[in-house]
This record gives sequence, C-alpha cells and structure tokens, in this order.
Amino acid sequence: MFSADGVTGLPAPGPEEEAVFPALSTTAMAALLLAWRAKAPPATVVVTDTPNTLDALYQDCHSLNACTLDNIHYFPAWDGPSGTDTRGGAPDLLGDRLQTLLQTSAPSPSSPHILLTTVQALMQRLPAPDQLRRDCLTLRAGMTLPPESLCETLQHLGYDFQPEVMDKSEAAKRGGVVDLWSPHHPFPLRLDFFGDEIDSIRFFDPARQRSLERVTETDILPAREHDEAVAPEATLADYLPENTRWVLFEADSLLQHAERFAQLNEEEDEAQSVLDPEDLLSLIHSRAGGGILRTGDGLDGVPLRLELYPAEGLTASRNGPGEPEALENARIALIESESSLTQKGWTVVFAFNTDGSRARFLEAYGARLPEDPRLHIVHGMIAEGFRFPALKLSVLAESDIHGIRKHTRNKYDSHSPTRKGASAAGARITELSDIQPGDWVVHIDHGIGKYLGLYEITFDGKTREVLTIEYAQGAKLHLPVGQAHLLSRYAGLGGGVTPEPHTLGGERWNRQKVIAERAVRDLAAQMLETQAKRAAMPGHTFAPDTPWQAEFEATFPFTETADQETAIAAVKRDMEDSKPMDRLICGDVGFGKTEVAMRAAFKAVMDGKQVAVLVPTTVLALQHFQTFTERMAAFPVRVDMLSRFRSAAEQKDILARARRGEIDILIGTHRITSKDVAFQDLGLVIIDEEQRFGVRHKEKLKDMRQLVDVLTLSATPIPRTLYLSLTGARDVSSIQTAPRERLPVHTDVKPFDLHLIRNTILRELNRDGQVFLLHNRVQTIHSLAQKLEQLIPEARIVTAHGQMPERRLENIMRKFSDGDADVLLCTTIIESGVDMPNVNTIIIDRADRFGLAELYQLRGRVGRYKHQAHCLLLLPPDGRISGVARERVRVLRKYSSLGAGFKIALRDLEIRGAGNLLGSEQSGHIADIGFDLYCQLLEQSIRRLKKLPPQKLVDVKIRADFLDLRPAAGESDDACCLPVTYIEDESLRVEIYRRLAGLATFGAVDEIQEELLDRFGRMPAAVQNLLQLARIRVAASLQDIRDIDVRAKKVYLTRNGNLLTPNHRLPRLHQKTAPDLLQELLELLRQMDPAPKKG
Repeated sequence: MFSADGVTGLPAPGPEEEAVFPALSTTAMAALLLAWRAKAPPATVVVTDTPNTLDALYQDCHSLNACTLDNIHYFPAWDGPSGTDTRGGAPDLLGDRLQTLLQTSAPSPSSPHILLTTVQALMQRLPAPDQLRRDCLTLRAGMTLPPESLCETLQHLGYDFQPEVMDKSEAAKRGGVVDLWSPHHPFPLRLDFFGDEIDSIRFFDPARQRSLERVTETDILPAREHDEAVAPEATLADYLPENTRWVLFEADSLLQHAERFAQLNEEEDEAQSVLDPEDLLSLIHSRAGGGILRTGDGLDGVPLRLELYPAEGLTASRNGPGEPEALENARIALIESESSLTQKGWTVVFAFNTDGSRARFLEAYGARLPEDPRLHIVHGMIAEGFRFPALKLSVLAESDIHGIRKHTRNKYDSHSPTRKGASAAGARITELSDIQPGDWVVHIDHGIGKYLGLYEITFDGKTREVLTIEYAQGAKLHLPVGQAHLLSRYAGLGGGVTPEPHTLGGERWNRQKVIAERAVRDLAAQMLETQAKRAAMPGHTFAPDTPWQAEFEATFPFTETADQETAIAAVKRDMEDSKPMDRLICGDVGFGKTEVAMRAAFKAVMDGKQVAVLVPTTVLALQHFQTFTERMAAFPVRVDMLSRFRSAAEQKDILARARRGEIDILIGTHRITSKDVAFQDLGLVIIDEEQRFGVRHKEKLKDMRQLVDVLTLSATPIPRTLYLSLTGARDVSSIQTAPRERLPVHTDVKPFDLHLIRNTILRELNRDGQVFLLHNRVQTIHSLAQKLEQLIPEARIVTAHGQMPERRLENIMRKFSDGDADVLLCTTIIESGVDMPNVNTIIIDRADRFGLAELYQLRGRVGRYKHQAHCLLLLPPDGRISGVARERVRVLRKYSSLGAGFKIALRDLEIRGAGNLLGSEQSGHIADIGFDLYCQLLEQSIRRLKKLPPQKLVDVKIRADFLDLRPAAGESDDACCLPVTYIEDESLRVEIYRRLAGLATFGAVDEIQEELLDRFGRMPAAVQNLLQLARIRVAASLQDIRDIDVRAKKVYLTRNGNLLTPNHRLPRLHQKTAPDLLQELLELLRQMDPAPKKG
C-alpha cells in the first residue's frame, strides 16, 4: 500500500534505549512497524493489552502490507481458566502459536520478523525451543514408516484418536489408512500406506470425508504445546534474538492487565506457571538490544521525535431527519481535500473493507478524483486512517469516509487458505443418523424398541451379523444388516421422555401408524391448498439484480456459507416470480439469516419498493437498525426505526415520512402493525421470530401475506429430514452451516462459589470482554447483585429481569449492549436472541433447573464472535441434584464442540422447532411413531397429492449359500461383510451397512465404492462382494423382484409372490468363485425381461 523507500532518518529507539510516544491507533502503529521494517531493523515484538487490540493490529498490518503476511507473526495467549485443555481453545490457536515459535526461532536477516502478541501470552511459560523442534515431523510420499509406529508417535504428541477426524488435533487409523489433522493445516491429511511405505498423502474435506488434493511432503506439528509430564520452563524471550526491538502498545493499560492476570492466576487452584509483572519487565529488558518504545498518553520518558497523526474523518452519527444531506456534503469535502494532497507530492490512500464498497465509492465519487499515480483506491480493512508526514502518506479508512466504526474482522477468517473442491467453509450440522447401543429406534414394520448392538448369530447353520432390537416383554428382533435401512433413530417431542416399546406382532404400532398417516395426509393437503391459493394471487415481479446489488453484496466482509448462498438464491427467485413470496428461513442463531434478509431488503429498495422489518422486542429493533444502517451506509438507502426508543414527536414524523415514501426500510416492533402505520409503496415484509408475536399480531401478519412478499426468519433450527420432506409444499430454506469463524464454547461445571464467579468475571474483563450472569430468581437477584458489587468493585454490574418496567429494562439492555457495563446479571430474558459479540462468558446459576434445549440456547448467547467463549454451569454447593439434571449437564459439557456431539445437543431443540412449524396437533403423532418415520410419511403424502411417483424403496431379500457372512471371514474370497479389520468402529460399520441397504441406483453404489476406497483404503474381497450384492439388490428392484435365494447354484427369484422360471426352468449359475458367481447373478438379472407394467 505504501513504500518507505527514499526516507532517511526515520526516528526509532536506539540500541538499548527507551522512548515514549503518545497514544496511536492500531493502523498508525502498523504503518510505523512496516516503515521501520523497510529499513531492515532488528526483529520487532509488539505487546498489546488485550486480544481485541491484537486482532485489530494484525488486521491492519495485513491490509497495509498489500494483504500479505510475510514475516508478520501472530502469537495469542491461551485464554480461559487455567487447566483448560489447550485443544479446547480456538481451532487454529495452537497452530498459530506453534508456527510462530518455530518461525521466530529461525529469523530471516533480509526481512526481519514482526511478532504481535498480548501481555498475557508473554507471561505464559513455553516449551524449550529444541524440544519443540524435536516434536515436529516431516512426512514424505514413498518414505518407510510403519503405520503403527506413526500412530504411537502421534499419540505421544497429543493427538486424540477418533473413528473419524472432524477437528484439529485428531487422528484416526483404519486398516492401511491414517487420517490426522495437524493444528496448522487448513484441512486434515490422509496417509495411504502400502505395507510400511507411505503410498500417498492427500488433504481431505472433513465434512464429506473425501479427498481433495495430493501433496508429496508435509510437516506435522504436535497437538499440544508441551508434554503434560514436563512443566514448561521457557518463555517467549528464549525464541527471540538479543537485539529485539520492543513496542509496549498502551503501556499503562498493558501493565494493569499484566497485574490482574498474575493475580487471577495466583488465586486459582490449578495455577499456571506464569511470570509476575516484575519478571516480565526484566525479560523484556534482557532481549531489548534493539530498544524499547512505550506508547500511551501521559507517559514519562524520552519522547520519540516522530510525526504521526490520526486522520480527520467523519465521526457523525446518522440520526434525525435531514442529516444525510449534510453528511454527504461533508463527505465530498473530505474526499476532495484528501485527494488534493497529491499535488503536494503526498501519497493518498482510500482503504475499503471489501471490493464491493471500493467499487461503490468509485462509482459515486470517481469523477471527483484527480488522475494521479499517487492516489490509490484499495481493498484493505483497517481500523482508522492516519497521516504520516515523514512518508508523505495520508490514509483514510472506510470508517472515516462513512462516519461509522466497524468491528474488526476475525483473524481466522480474512485470509484463511482454501482448497479447490472443499465444501464451503463452516461446520455443517448434518442429520443425526448414527445409532448407538442403548438408543431407542423405530423399525418401519415393528415399531419402537431399544437397539442393543451389532451381534453375530447362527441361523440355518450360517453365521451372520445382525442388528438386535429389544421390544416389550424382552422380545428380541434380529435384523439382518442387509435390511438396516428399515431402522431409524427414535426422536419424539418429549425432551427426554422415555418412549413405551411396542410388542412384536402387536396391533398398537399398526394402529398408531395408520392414525399418523391420516393426520399427515390432512396436513399435506392443507399446505398444498395454501400454496395453490398464493400461486393464484397477483404479486409484484421484482426486477433482476442491479449493479448496485452486486456491489452491496460484495460489502459483506465474510465468505458466505453454502446454505446461505442457497437461501439467497431461493429468495431472489421468489421475488422475481409473479406470485407473492412467503418463504421461511430457519437456522441457528448467528448462522447468517440477517444477511439473507438484508439482501432481500436491498433488492426491494432497488426496485422502488419500501420494506418493513418486524421484530418482537425493542432491543432487537435497535440492533437491526444499527446493522442495516452500517451495511447500507455507502448507498442512498434511508433506514429508520419505529419503537418506544422514539419520542411521540419522532414517531409522528417517521409515520409521515413512511407515508410519503421518504423511508425505504422501516424497522420496528409490532407497532408497525398498528392502524396508523401506512406506506406509500410497501413491497416486502421481513418478520423475525414470528412465533413470539401474539395471536392478534399474527392475524395482522396473515393479512399482510395476501398483499406483499413476506420473508420470515426463525432462530429455531429444523431437522434436515423435515426440511427435505417439506420441499414442494412449503417454501423453506434451512441454514445449517456454522460460519467458519464460530468456535466451540468451552463448558465447565462447578459447585456455586462466589470466589469462582469473581475470578471468571475478572478473567473476561482482562480481555476487554463482557459477561452474562444468569440467576433465574427475581426474589434474590438484587441481593446477589449487592454481593457481587462488594466482591468485584472494578466491574460495572447492571441487573435486568422481566418484571422491570419495560422502558427501564430496555435502557439497561441498551447500556450493556453499548459496552457501558461489564456484567449483565439477569434472568432468562437473554434467551430472546440478542446478538452481543463482545459477550464471551456466560455463567448459569442452578444449571440443573434448565432443560437441555434451554441450556443449549443460553450457551449459544456467547461464542458468536472471534474469541474463545466460556460457559460456566453452576450447581448447588452441596452437589445435590437429580439424576436427570446431572445427565443433562453432563451431555451439555460433553458436547461443546461443533462436530458430531453438537448434533445430539441440537436434537431436542430441532424437534421443538418442528413442533412450532407443524403445529401442536401433529406433536402427538411425532411422539407415537418417531420423527424420522413421520417425515417419510409426510414426504410420501406430498408426492402422492402432487401426483409424483413415490420415492423408490429397495427392499430385496437375498440369500446365497456360497457366501460367508461372518465378519471373522475376513480375507476369504467367499466373505461378504464389513470386516472389523477394515472398519473397526461399530457405529461407523452400522452407518455404512444402513447406507448400502438403502441404495436405489447403480450410480449410488459406485459413489459409495469410491468413498470406501478413499476413506478406508484398499477393499478386501468381503467388501467388494458386499458392494456387488448391493448392485444385485438394485437390479432385482428394477425387475420388481423381492426375493432371491441361491442354493446349490440354482436361483430362486420371486416377483409378486410368484416364483420365476424363465424358459420354464430355474436359472442356474456356472462359475466357481464367489466374486464370479455374484457377477453372473447380476448379468442374469440385467438380461431378464422387464416386469410387466401394473394396470
């Protein structure tokens, strides 16, 4: 972005000197660091007070350094309570720290390192440099390394062995395949062995478990920072040269944070080994051969003679009528004033957060800019602008031009490497299909029973694998693995209620199934009738996207997830259709629904229509108003808000402007549905959390649906099975992909202890964060507040609960949201979906009194932004809680990741969401027959009513006397199974059996064959025979054959209960080996005459 070439005598602290400089913005600091580096100084370490400052400085260095990170290193602290498993931190944090340590210990003389860190990270002990280097591996294709030996090494290095690799620092071994995810790699690696030789190394996509690209060589870092058995003794200084230059950014604040960090650590039971503040200063001076610069206002010391000023950008707020015009005039004056500096030989840079905002600026103001090579309009996110006279450089940030400060983008998002062929960034919450022993399951013909596991039984003199289910009175059903697809995991609406198992051969199951089928048919008919009515109504056909639409969408500073892109495309398609839109967007909190809504609103405004955004609370109205205003600041879109935050006079003015068409987007509560609210040309209504509006308001919303396009957002996710079964009957988009930057919430369970609460709050304050403290008893909440104020006088505590006067409650929430309080002591009012990214710790008192779904939703209030979040669940001091409550808390603690366990924690909430969507009358049927079967019946009913062919169900029984179905048969040619040596994990084997049994096309069989080869390595004969059996099942199904029995090479084929005898005799097989006999049987089926058409 700029160059320091030709600049001489740029002031800097001399060797072993100490200088001071007034407070700087992170952007100005980044410019100074890069200017110094251009003059080849020693390595520089910048120490900040908090992670927020560190992230802002890192982002600014990245943007000012032409969006590259050459020799700019990021070294964050392990945050959170001491003793926290280092793997439980941010997914990339361990990799960042290890990579920085390795690169810093090997400095580059030609391009000195800039290392950015926090004071907390500097105080934490580290492994010795030589030990860290010994713990790193280099793997190459073709090298000899027994897989067992590699697994032992990985285990020693802290890798957690799992059936599948889903997260960093995990590994898995399946036969001749070893998967592992090194902390510094963007994707996990798959090593394919041929004996003891590494045959190939491939990156793979963890969401699909499929390979992406080959590499010939790779480095593997340890999955922990140091050996648990050896206490770390080194510090960051041991990795630095003696002539390092230090910058203590905001030195006074930095020292305060260091003292608080040391004090907190000392008070904890499992104290980490950290430096005290005095030792910290000694450490800095021991490696300060390049000098020390302290920044901050009012510091004593020798001043650094340097001119570096903040830019004079716009700082206006956007409230009140008439101000946009004045603001625009001020903006034009600023742009022209800055641009004119090029005539004096200055370099002028306008930096924009996204390509879209850059393009919008050029379109709006390009004609006013001089054609001068010293003027640069660039894409690069910086915190704020600055002037650097020594370099004759003036930089303006997008925030300076539009007068709105934006959040710093997540360090892990803005420049993360991506690979071709990978699924879109983000952890996908897929359907929960794995069945574990002890789970309740539903068999389509026999009803609800308890799954006991995968067993071997001998029947008719042959041993085979079966799935065993226990029914009422202890009766057991042994289901052959070839029919595993007839089984699904039971999920009702009971939230932990144990279902009543059915009796094998009893009537209750068939009766419940018939009643549910009837109810489902009625529901499907009702949905289709509603859809048909809307299709017949005239609506506004919105124009295709304008160029501004593309520019607006390009200002989104994150990468859209795959589900977001699908939802956006569906909404636009609906808007451009002639019938009125009525689409529901479902998705978890923070998954990007608001962005979908903003793009729809912008599209409507671009077509000359007005937009109404309805939200259930005033706080949410304010939040949406701020979000819409910030995103649309660069465009002539007029956004306003109608709520109790506005005075009567302001409300009157807003209503008048809405009627005259002078407001494009009006955001508000149910006040918008009042009779006195009218629009000149309303085209789109966006409803957030409709289920939380009252009956009267819902009726008003129903009337709106008859007139304009309606987009409804719901933060209660729905299961994917329901989403798929509703396709064609209700316009639903489901966003199930978590943003890539979302981190799992570290969850801990402790007895209630005021001292623990104090330390947890202070630890969050030490990183400039905020805390929710949930105490759900209004009678005692104020007495707890008094105790906390005495215990933590340095924390600003506010109290909020639902029994307060509404205006006072809203003001308290706004105060906390604006960052004017540190701790919100409250009841469950925060469950309402308020988005406060700076709140990264939640403490829940008496967690045993909440249901799993409530705990999950409450925990979801934190972890919404870029830092590691913490959830502390407090139990009674005596530890006396019910067994059910203990299990709930245990489940929540266990499933804190965004991976497989996350799906289980979600299940209860998803089913509740299904109940909300389908209506309470359907809930009983879901409880009776299980959710998955209910969805299958719903899908069948919709297809039948739309006169579509039913989904093909392959249900073919095959018996062949030449096949050995025992898992122990292993490598023999006549084996037909998934050997334990090939797939060791039982739940994985059951999943593959279920998928194989349900395959309906030859293409699907080929796909799963490729997947097995990729994931598990070379297939033994037993697996090849099993795949061939799947092809035979598909071929038989196409011929309407339901039963195949091969005895002594005679083939008995049954269609519609009749034995088939082509040419008046039973077909015979002639081959000798099992693979050849299976191939011959497949050819026989393919060559048969097709089944006669029915009717």
